[in-house]
Amino acid sequence: PVPTYTYNENAPSKLFKNMSWLPEGKFNYLYFWTLQAYQGFAVLLPDYPGFGAPYGQCFIPYVIEKPIARATIDITKAAQSVLSANKYRYKSEILVTGYSQGAYVATAFTREIDTNPIHGLKAKLLVAGGTPANLKHMTDIIRHSEEVKAPYLLPYAIWAFHKNGYTGLNPQDVFNEPYATDSYKYFDGTYESLDEYFPNKVSELFTEKIIKDLDFDPTLAYANSVLKENSITPWANKCKIVMVHGISDDIVYYQNAKDFANQQKLAGGNITFHSVLGDHLTAVIPYYLEASTYLSMYK
Repeated sequence: PVPTYTYNENAPSKLFKNMSWLPEGKFNYLYFWTLQAYQGFAVLLPDYPGFGAPYGQCFIPYVIEKPIARATIDITKAAQSVLSANKYRYKSEILVTGYSQGAYVATAFTREIDTNPIHGLKAKLLVAGGTPANLKHMTDIIRHSEEVKAPYLLPYAIWAFHKNGYTGLNPQDVFNEPYATDSYKYFDGTYESLDEYFPNKVSELFTEKIIKDLDFDPTLAYANSVLKENSITPWANKCKIVMVHGISDDIVYYQNAKDFANQQKLAGGNITFHSVLGDHLTAVIPYYLEASTYLSMYK
């Protein structure tokens, strides 16, 4: 699974449809996955629900653990059926990797199939880079800061919750106007870059009560529970997990991922955590290198 995008034309099935031209910065996906295909992998690079082929049919369940994991399970089984129908033989164990939002999806998917054999899928390896594991912890860091980078990300999550079953979560409890009512329109798939539409100053974007009283105001108890429910719970994993994270990451905070890795170990999990140089954007390069190495080792 790929990182966060809000523009429908950046869905993988749209982005790579015309191979005569790709936007600057998109070749890294193509190079990385072509390398894996060259090594003999069947590569699955799915669109997120609501983008690509199903554009407009739903609001993406952005960082909503259960539906995003189930959608990935469905698409993986569909891919296996296509392989079988075309006389390809494949190993039963899956190697999973993703960066940023893709790491959230990859981890949620791996946790689901690693803990529920009913799905009939088995993960051998997970390599996750820049992972936003604990949404509540990330929200706490943001609301206690003066400024936030990539300020559209939390609104993206809140609208996703609100539009995908958590209707009791009121955006007006979280955001100041006009963002509490008008910001929904920016997530319709027609905007490629959203940073300019949201303020970096925390006090301008978020309500005073969410900044000061998220843990104490009873009217915010539901928002608290939704964030906690969709934070990935550590588990005693059977597969190998490798996490890669930039030590200067101030978008998907380094300590957030590091704490998850420590909790995973305490839960009895098998995990390796690699601290690498770089912020959330530049750390993608060492992530690709680590992922390529581990995929080669475990294939």
